[in-house]
Amino acid sequence: MGFARGSVVVVAAWSIVFLGASASNAGAVWEFRDCVGPSGSPTGFLAEHEASNGAAFRLAGSTEVFVGLIFRDVTAGKEFSPPGISSAGVASITCTTENPFTHHVLRISGVIA
Repeated sequence: MGFARGSVVVVAAWSIVFLGASASNAGAVWEFRDCVGPSGSPTGFLAEHEASNGAAFRLAGSTEVFVGLIFRDVTAGKEFSPPGISSAGVASITCTTENPFTHHVLRISGVIA
């Protein structure tokens, strides 16, 4: 299952708004908790924010990456989902995290690859 290249660009752009994604924030460790997904999905994990992609987080002690596709800022009451992502069912895991820079509570849905 794939998604349009334009959607990836839009996700990266919106991740700057929701995550405060910038090169200076690269390497920050985020705690993801209360995760819901298919059988075998983690219920929580620590992940390092990747500099190369504002929406990517490398799972601690792993080569896997969590890529955020749908962002909900619970604190601000804002949500972003690129056109077609929600209906395509691409996002398979949803977790809660706190942005370590803004301290906003976020619900992020995406994939672990």
